[in-house]
Amino acid sequence: MSRLFFYILSLICLWSGTTYSQELGLNFLQKDQLFNGRNPAVPFPKKTVIGLPDVSGNLYNESGKLGNFYSSSNGNMVLNLETWWKSLERKNYDTDAGWSVRTFYFGKKFSQFQFGISHSVEGDAYFQYNKDLVGLIAFGNYGLLDREPLAKTQPLSLAPILNTQAYQSFALDLAYLINDNWSVGITAKYLSGLFSTKSSIQKFDLDIRDPLVIKADENWSIRSADLIQSFAIDSLKINRTVNTFGTHPGVAFSAGAFYSSDQLKIGAQLRDLGFIHWNGVEYSRSGTTEYPGLRIDNLLQTDAGIFNQIKDTLKALTSVKKNAASFNTAIIGRLILDGQYALTDKWELGGAFLYRFNNYHSYMRWAASTVFKPAHFFSIGGQVAIDSYHKLTAGFFGSIRISVVNLYMSLDQLPVLFDARNSSRFGANVGLSVMW
Repeated sequence: MSRLFFYILSLICLWSGTTYSQELGLNFLQKDQLFNGRNPAVPFPKKTVIGLPDVSGNLYNESGKLGNFYSSSNGNMVLNLETWWKSLERKNYDTDAGWSVRTFYFGKKFSQFQFGISHSVEGDAYFQYNKDLVGLIAFGNYGLLDREPLAKTQPLSLAPILNTQAYQSFALDLAYLINDNWSVGITAKYLSGLFSTKSSIQKFDLDIRDPLVIKADENWSIRSADLIQSFAIDSLKINRTVNTFGTHPGVAFSAGAFYSSDQLKIGAQLRDLGFIHWNGVEYSRSGTTEYPGLRIDNLLQTDAGIFNQIKDTLKALTSVKKNAASFNTAIIGRLILDGQYALTDKWELGGAFLYRFNNYHSYMRWAASTVFKPAHFFSIGGQVAIDSYHKLTAGFFGSIRISVVNLYMSLDQLPVLFDARNSSRFGANVGLSVMW
């Protein structure tokens, strides 16, 4: 059964990409820049705006720095699961990932209202795991039994959780400019799902105390639409074809308010309240099964011939149920509050708060920033942030304007530029726009 977890771990690596970006730096430039995720109530900088490709991504692994998982061998970086396993405590760990790619945006501003249309492709992934799962993959049942005293006294509770989805988004923005200071806006999105996997695991306990008679106590299901092509006890096939547009429909809505004066800017937005309806399949198992004669010392280095014997044993003993299933998944919603105060014509101080919901767990982040504008065509800023994982980060953001073309970017973790091995998260945003 450890083969099953290897496939699940592979699945998250294949599809996580780089939860939607939690980077807040560009919110301090939203009065001047047309980035994806901008408050729909903020007036456009110019009468006509065109958003060119905009890419944002976020990756976070709670279990520590990248260097915990890799080691150097003859100048090459190699995966070191043993080092990773030793660094873990006995608890559940989260891995969050997400990405968004805006393909285009067109907007027009009039005297008291503005509108915009856009298309994006977005995705997110969440994976929860524990020390015993990593140990089983790294050492197999024999190897883990030698290293983990708890495995000699009781069954191990593994129960990984995997949720992932990707979808297209077609959006219409509308804003009403109440006066020179106040504006409100809304966004309506039609969503077309690309793929989804949603797991529900009440129990997956593995008893390896007798290495020749492994017992698995299972009660789990995995619902998937256009991602898992087939799922058996000994194999997993991933679907890499694109489904027909509109096969998995959904909707989402956002709303915002914005205040701006010569010295003060305050914004509030509630983003992406919505869902996608999926038509897919459900794979499930429930019950207790004994697997005799499964001796594995190192799962990742096990000979292919031994795996073939194991597969024959597994197929003879048990199977995975498959049924048609329809299910809904929520879009990851966000509440964002931000404000800035102009100290001089060139310097601004700001702060922002993000609360993410409709995911497996909630997430919060607080950020403080300084923005320097030495010229009308150039802005640069720095930020420090802390989140609900108590992780402190320092990053930068900036923009430059060349005629009607605007280039902007942000990075929430400066150490990534110098030594990625000492980082446990990465969040970035880069994009282009044309305004006149």
